[in-house]
Order: sequence, then C-alpha cells, then structure tokens
Amino acid sequence: MVRLIFHLQTLLNRIENLLIKDLLADLEEELEIEIYFQQQDLNLIEYKQVDLVITDNYTTAKLLSERKTIQVIYWYRGWNDNLETNNQSDFTVVVTEDSKLDSLPDNLQERAVVIPFGVKEEFYKSISEEKLITIEKRRIIIPGYGLTRKEIEFLINAVELINDTCPIEVIILSRDELIFDTEVAYKVIDIESSQERIIQYASAELALVIKGKRNYRLTTLELMASQTPIIIIDKDISWNSIIDDYSELIEFNRKQIGVRALKLLRDNTSAKKLIKKGWEIAKSHQWQKTIQRWSDLITEESADIDLGISKERRIDIILVNNNKPKILKDCVRNIQENTDFNYRIVVIDNYGCRSSLQDFRSSSGLVIIEPKKGLGYAQAYNYGIKAGSSQYILLMDTSFRTTVGWLDSLLSILQRENEAAIVKPQIWNEDKERIGLELNELFEQTSFQSEEEWLNTNRAVYLFGRELVADLGYFDKYYSFYFETIDYLLQAKRIGYNFYDSKESNLYKVKQEAGFTVKESQELINDRELFIRRWKPADLK
Repeated sequence: MVRLIFHLQTLLNRIENLLIKDLLADLEEELEIEIYFQQQDLNLIEYKQVDLVITDNYTTAKLLSERKTIQVIYWYRGWNDNLETNNQSDFTVVVTEDSKLDSLPDNLQERAVVIPFGVKEEFYKSISEEKLITIEKRRIIIPGYGLTRKEIEFLINAVELINDTCPIEVIILSRDELIFDTEVAYKVIDIESSQERIIQYASAELALVIKGKRNYRLTTLELMASQTPIIIIDKDISWNSIIDDYSELIEFNRKQIGVRALKLLRDNTSAKKLIKKGWEIAKSHQWQKTIQRWSDLITEESADIDLGISKERRIDIILVNNNKPKILKDCVRNIQENTDFNYRIVVIDNYGCRSSLQDFRSSSGLVIIEPKKGLGYAQAYNYGIKAGSSQYILLMDTSFRTTVGWLDSLLSILQRENEAAIVKPQIWNEDKERIGLELNELFEQTSFQSEEEWLNTNRAVYLFGRELVADLGYFDKYYSFYFETIDYLLQAKRIGYNFYDSKESNLYKVKQEAGFTVKESQELINDRELFIRRWKPADLK
C-alpha cells in the first residue's frame, strides 16, 4: 500500500481547511490508501517510511526529490516560496488555477498540471423554500473572499446607484470586519460550512463577482450551481477566452454594473437564461473531476513504487479475515505448515485480530492491513492486490484449511497455460462432501443450481497471474459480500481466459455460524440484484 503524506506548511483559511479535509477523505476512499496530513515543519528522518509526499513547501520538495528514494509532488499555492529558475529537480508541480502558472519559473511551468477545485454535489441540489432567507428588499450577494476592501466598496457604490429605485440589501462574504459609508443596507458574514453557503447563495437574487485572471473562481462556480444569476466584472477587459460564452461579463464601470443589475432584478427572463448557462458551466466543473485528476496523478507518480512486497516473491496469498482471532491464527499457521512455494501472506483484517498474529510477526512473509472500516470482499481483494507485486495472486478467506502440496497442482496448471487461466482447487466441508460448483458447471448453466452452491463457488479459492488484473482491472467495489468473484470470473471468460478445477489440490472449509444477520441478508439481496441485472443467469433462483 502506498504510504502518502500530505504536507501543507502554509496556513489554511476556513474554507481551504474544509476543502483539504474532504479532498483527503475522498482520495483515501477512491485510492483505498491511508493519507497522513501534516502541517508543521518536518524532520526529513520522519520520511523514511513514506513513498510519496505532496507538499506546498518548495525547499521540502527539492530536498526530498534530491534523495531519490521518495516520490514528490509540489503543490504551488501562489505564495513567495523562493522558487529557483535553474533547479533541475524532476518533481511534478500542481496548481489549482491557471493564473498561478504565470508566477512559476519556466522550468517548473513545464512540469505543472492544473487541478482546480470543483463544485461538490450538494450545491447542485435545490433547497426547500422554508430554508431560504426572505427579506423585503432585493438581495444581492458579493463573495468578498480574495477581494480587497476597495474592490468591495466599488461594487457597493455601483448598486447604490439603483438603491432608490429598487431597495437592496447586500450580503458580503468576508472574514474581515468591514464598514462602509453607504446608504445601501449591508451585512458582512463569514461562512464556515457548505450548507450555510448554499443557503446564502440560493437566497440571493443576484451575485456580483470580480473575475479571476483566466478561469472561474470556485465561489463563482458554486453560485452557478446554486442557480444564482451572476454579473461577472472584468477589471481590465483582457479575458478574451471568455469562458464558456457566459454573457454577463461586463467592464469595471459603476454605472454599467448598476444598470445591468437593475435589469436582471426586473427581467426574470434574462435572469433565467443566466441561471441556465451558469448551471451548465458548473456541471462541467464537478468535485468528482478534482478527485479523479488527483487520483490519476497519484497513481501515475506511484507507478514505480515498491508497494511493500518484494518482486522476488512469486505468490501473494491474499487472506480476507472476517472471523475471530483463533480462526485467523489457525489459518495462517496452516498455510505455513503446508506451503513450500515462495509466498507472502497479505491479511486484510476486518476483525481487528492483529494481536493474535504476534507469533508470526518476525516472519517477513506476513503483511497485515487493517482498514479504517470493514470492507466487503471486493474492496478487500483490491486492497490486497494493490499491496502486492508478485507474479501470482491467490484469493481466499480464513475459513479454509490447506493440505500438503495444495499449491503444486494449481501452479502447474497455471504455468502450463502461460498464466492465461484461473485455477480453483477442490473444496470440501468437514463431512468430506464437495461444496460449490466446478467451473464448467458454473459457466454451462444447463441445470438448476441452488443459491447456496453459487455462494460457495463465489467464496472459493482462486489462483491467477497478475496479468489478469492488468487486462481486466480490479473487482467491482459495488458488491458488498456476495457474487463479486463470480462476476470477475465471467468478465475474465469474456476476454478469453481459461478455467480449470484441479483434482489434485484439496482444501477444507471449517464450519461457520449458520444463518445471516439482518444486514447480511440485505447485502445478499442487493448483491444478487446487481449480479442479475448484469448477467441475467437463467438458473439463479
């Protein structure tokens, strides 16, 4: 698993704090990794066990890059950071706005990527009328974050020209204590939460925004998503790329701003056209795109990182544990006693059983991953696959017990097929009855099979080459606990992989507690419905 530190040394304001918090949480879920957030100065010794560092401190980025043992991404946030024009470091640079590129030396611009903050989903949702703020006057909002006092005063003076004709209340969003000499009613508000911003945006009949240098500020996009008509004011009339043809881009002139504001407050048709166009623009700048761009960048930067398992090892045994400590301990001991092949066990421990494996911790052949929350099998398998790098992958859970030589036959078949296959052993219960379907029975679907047999086949043991993951991708995380493996087998069959049941490899399944919990029953229903919608098996009843 990639070990990543997000290091921001520059102080964050309230909104930035919220954005960073949500960004890291969503990246952890998207990439299925743990991200450590640091804000203070760090001694470089602390980075020894880290694979990737994202930092907003240029000196830190440079020093870490020179060590050649840690991947580095430098997040340039627009501050004077003693940037060097002749630095030969090869780290990637991230900026959140096109305008920040102009401040970078040429050598850093060449390596820069732009990942703007997008609009979160809740801003696109309509809010109920009872939550809207209602007043007798017409309500205009000015997002003052990032504006100077002089710029805000200019906008207030512009709407003061129409205040006698159309009484107005101006809402100024700012962290500063601002006092203006004006006849216009105004309030200065510092908003912390997204929900508060949504209510303020949606309650306004008009917003006045001073444009950024090259692209929309996040606040402007949030206003558009909240369906608030906007007048965008251009201070230098140099924004030729305008930007998605948003027609209310006007020059920095008090009278013109006042006239346009009055027209939009009186003309509902013009306001609706702006709302529609703004909505379309905002939909092209969604938060999920931000997460996807960061995810792609981190994945690309991490491509050459050793993810924790030596490439010399031949097989990763990915062991999903949803059982009690003794069952896990017995399973690990059983694998060690009966396995001669070069292997490593990766335990995805959903049950918090780390202490039960203390006897094995001295072994370099054991990795324990403890997710922050319990994972379904699909996500757990994905965790394990990403944590390894061996030539072969074997999936199982802790309810299985191996026998002497169990891997030999499986590997012999896989190697014979040049790894273009998936191999399954024979699975027996404690009464020595074979359970689950053979793979040819599963794929033929010519006779009725009980759901129990399908579930036993889904939760069997499977060996395949890592090339399958490269060809097919990871398990579908939308499955909770059932059908995820059969779904994967069917996808593999569709792209030409062969399937074999080894008659010489035998595993036993220990008896489990009978029945399903209420939660498990609902998960089974949901997973069954997803599987049937996708594959429509005629004999799954």
